[in-house]
Amino acid sequence: MSLAAAICLLIPGIPKTSAKDNFTFAPGLDIFTNLEDLLNFFRSDASLLARQILKVFKRDCLYVNNAAFKDSSEKPFIVIVGNHRATREAVGITVAQMLGGKYMTYPAPCLQRFISQMPKGTMLRRAFYFLSNYASAFYVKIQLSLNNPVVLNGYYFEQLTFSIVNSFPPDGAPPVVSELYNFPEDLLRPNLVFFVNFSDQLMFKRVTTRSPAHWKPRTVNLYRLMQSRHPIVIQ
Repeated sequence: MSLAAAICLLIPGIPKTSAKDNFTFAPGLDIFTNLEDLLNFFRSDASLLARQILKVFKRDCLYVNNAAFKDSSEKPFIVIVGNHRATREAVGITVAQMLGGKYMTYPAPCLQRFISQMPKGTMLRRAFYFLSNYASAFYVKIQLSLNNPVVLNGYYFEQLTFSIVNSFPPDGAPPVVSELYNFPEDLLRPNLVFFVNFSDQLMFKRVTTRSPAHWKPRTVNLYRLMQSRHPIVIQ
């Protein structure tokens, strides 16, 4: 399906629990399943950075109650993801202009100050990016309540696929029926997800090929797998 065709068709409108920690993860992965579990993680982390993130999230990212938003919007919420940053940014801006809507980047503005402080390879870093999904959803709800279409560059599916690629062998991805692919019940669902697949032929010589174990082909395969469960278009 082409990008334009997909937009035209768009209609707006068993977990493991640690006894030591008061939060749960998706089965087989360190993926937080809801906002309360994320908040519990930050509450249990005694580091100054974790406390600062939690304080800013509550003060700056959720500054009005959800009750202030409309229950539904006639305008679409579209997510752009992909394997080439510049290309998906260009596509996201173009789609937002086509719809006369708002283009947004990820992580959410209220948390962007912490990006450079995130220690690599830590649960705090992973939790930070999961928390930013909820912050981004808050900003999206504001725009939808103003009857503006929204195009968001980056969202939950990026953390999900990243975790799978880094937790399972190349031939060991969970089947599509697994509850691991469930979308968080308390997170705003997009109407459409575009995965922008930037061809290696545009970056490398024709004789160069990716290893099947490389993260790019594995990520594309995961999005193809999820198409039967989520409104994903690979373009």
